[in-house]
Amino acid sequence: MLPDIRSRSRTAANELRILRRGLLKFAEVPLAVRCGAARLAIASAYEFNCAIWPRLNQTESNAFHSARVYTLRAATGLYSRGGDNYTQSDVVTAADALHGDVVRRIARLRYLPRMIRIGAAVLLAIVASESDTSGSWGEMLYGDLEWLKRTLKQLSTFPWPRDDLAAWVKSSIERPKAWKSWIKKAAIQQAAAEKRSSGS
Repeated sequence: MLPDIRSRSRTAANELRILRRGLLKFAEVPLAVRCGAARLAIASAYEFNCAIWPRLNQTESNAFHSARVYTLRAATGLYSRGGDNYTQSDVVTAADALHGDVVRRIARLRYLPRMIRIGAAVLLAIVASESDTSGSWGEMLYGDLEWLKRTLKQLSTFPWPRDDLAAWVKSSIERPKAWKSWIKKAAIQQAAAEKRSSGS
């Protein structure tokens, strides 16, 4: 995946040059607007189809996250130079963004209903067969669903995904608005947790 990530980084660099010539050169533009524009650029350049990626190794994960942070630094103005030492976590928190690993997790959860509509029975069979295969898409999906259940109190009565995956599949299809809402709420709570852990 590293060549693909690097290719996306070059595309994002072009997007960033456009932003720097336009929106980002005006100091009076509010930080929230600057960061919002940066996040949109990142989504189109870096995150397209990341829902179907296999598990990234540490080098690939670091490259994906660092490339995103590069764009966010330009939006926030938080660089590590001189007497300042703004970490990647500082930048992500200031931009109201998420770590790259969480971004891919949310992407997979959003992608799940689309895959189910293509073939629920086939998907269930694949995910079940891969449940214990480290690094497989199925194993990652189980982890994503478990994260969703742990993060949202309203899902405390839901069965654990490994106990009843069909219940989660059914909910994602029959309750699309609720499914999207759960993912959005979990993302907001995750961002708040990262902000607290960074001391912001």
